[in-house]
Amino acid sequence: MGSRVRDQCVVSDILALGTPAALLLQQGYKAIIISGGPNSVYTADAPLYDPANFTCGLPVP
Repeated sequence: MGSRVRDQCVVSDILALGTPAALLLQQGYKAIIISGGPNSVYTADAPLYDPANFTCGLPVP
């Protein structure tokens, strides 16, 4: 999805999944796009995320 967004001339940044929602809001981001396949979710060493990213008010398509 990231390349589709850039194809629309939208400026985007790649940040670590663990970036806190408070920082995203403070920096003025308009949406959150999380990328990755199911294998990265179900492994024992799956990356951690800030649960507030889903309730902070930014769209998560």
